[in-house]
Amino acid sequence: GDSKFEGTVSSIRLRQEIRDAARDDSIKGILLNIDSPGGTFAGTDQLAKDIQTARNIKPVRAFIDDLGASAAYWIASQAEQVSATPTTEIGSIGTVVVVEDTSGAAEMQGVVVHVISTGPMKGAFAEGAPITEEMIDTLQKEVEQANEFFMEAVQSGRGMDMKAVRALATGDTFFAKEAKALGLIDKIETFDEAVESLIEQVSPRSRT
Repeated sequence: GDSKFEGTVSSIRLRQEIRDAARDDSIKGILLNIDSPGGTFAGTDQLAKDIQTARNIKPVRAFIDDLGASAAYWIASQAEQVSATPTTEIGSIGTVVVVEDTSGAAEMQGVVVHVISTGPMKGAFAEGAPITEEMIDTLQKEVEQANEFFMEAVQSGRGMDMKAVRALATGDTFFAKEAKALGLIDKIETFDEAVESLIEQVSPRSRT
């Protein structure tokens, strides 16, 4: 997709493109060019697994330009090598959900919202209805469970110790030099250098 965040990239379409590239014998290597603040939890795990599969077939590298955060870093971490420009921000390992309690606004308008359901979480977060502590606790558990998938992917893709991954799962981003020192990326380079390096890797003359 085009930078800078004017549109979205379909994880389903991207999965198909990666699968096609992995099967195509005329394609010798894959370079993921990433510039993204992240995306949804839904679909990211499956995309990451397709990158892992492709990585077992042919070289798959990731180049991050400007920003590779959250789900975008999840994807990048599955490549065999990750590089970035010096000013690129990398990381934001974590998961977030934002909900709004609009019951106060509804009350000011003289509206009372009744949620009739078969369980305390069925119909939760209906607009205008109060958000209870039970709902918040349930969401917190879901966010933490989702984040385990993220951290496990980074651990596997980067070959890092889980303790080190958890220490970085603060939501912070890091410029490339620090990200490299922390083990989040392998190399600092330009996009042209990343392309040339991959070409060199897959070139017949580089094989023995």
